[in-house]
Amino acid sequence: MLTGRGLRLAFGAAQALDDVDLSVAPGEVVAVVGPAGSGKSTLLHVLSGVLVPDGGLVTFEGQELNGLSDDARSAIRLRRFGFVFESGDLIPELSLLENVELPLRLQGRRDSAAGLLKELDLADVADRLPWEAPDDQVLRAAVARALVHDPAVVFADEPVMAVGDAAGELLLDAFTGAARRRDAAIVLATRQARVAAYADRTVFLHDGRPADSPI
Repeated sequence: MLTGRGLRLAFGAAQALDDVDLSVAPGEVVAVVGPAGSGKSTLLHVLSGVLVPDGGLVTFEGQELNGLSDDARSAIRLRRFGFVFESGDLIPELSLLENVELPLRLQGRRDSAAGLLKELDLADVADRLPWEAPDDQVLRAAVARALVHDPAVVFADEPVMAVGDAAGELLLDAFTGAARRRDAAIVLATRQARVAAYADRTVFLHDGRPADSPI
């Protein structure tokens, strides 16, 4: 479904990715593991079409992303991809419900997110603003926003770094469970072995290159 082959990307003299391969099947959870600066976030940005690689090829559902225009890649991200970031990145002026429903509204859809909020234990706090909610509820809302439009792939960059171990495990259980029920794949970037343990498969990066194990 989603494949990157021979991916290379440099920022000036710094080689962020150097001949990296990654393939993701429908419904699969893949963890990209490495220390800070290893290229994990860059790889997610390249696979999702946010960045265009200097070399190599990204293919999604049989379509090459590299040669598409910025607008075309943005349209794919809006409709087929979801994103979860370390701090949640919710819009502070919108309620949790309004944040979750934002991808639907941007697509002109009138679907309700109420069922997903209930599934992720947010129904009772849906009217809260992000700054009124604890970090674990903000991150649950970010997960709901990433899944609400039934994406094919969710890209998650250190999604539980902002919460403790117990809250992180509950969030990861809810996140991976909700994604699998929708047959959505997850590409998960993390430095933490406890987070990678939720994946079906783990790939390692070091200094932008594939590695055989954590370094």
